[in-house]
Amino acid sequence: MRRVRPAWIAAVILLAAVLSSAAENGAPKPVLWTDPGDIRSRNLFWGPGGEKHQPQMPVEFEKEDMDGTSPKFDVRDASGGKWRAKLGLEPRLETVSSRLMWAVGYT
Repeated sequence: MRRVRPAWIAAVILLAAVLSSAAENGAPKPVLWTDPGDIRSRNLFWGPGGEKHQPQMPVEFEKEDMDGTSPKFDVRDASGGKWRAKLGLEPRLETVSSRLMWAVGYT
């Protein structure tokens, strides 16, 4: 039989204390899921930001980031917004999965 280490017990007690303290102070509860309403009305192509939340062309290259599994480029759009452009298979899967989770109500 495995023995529970005192550090794990202390971590669980500390987490419980923090959570109960936040509840007592009237702090807002974190929300993971909300009812999305009519899922058919959600636009999976543009995602949660909609068509308005996209880079304004032209974009200006700032730097390349080769860390991780996919190359990435930091760019700045015409309105001054910073964006990260990813290449390869990983970003497509990430985009699809995040939009599906958004569509069913996860924030």
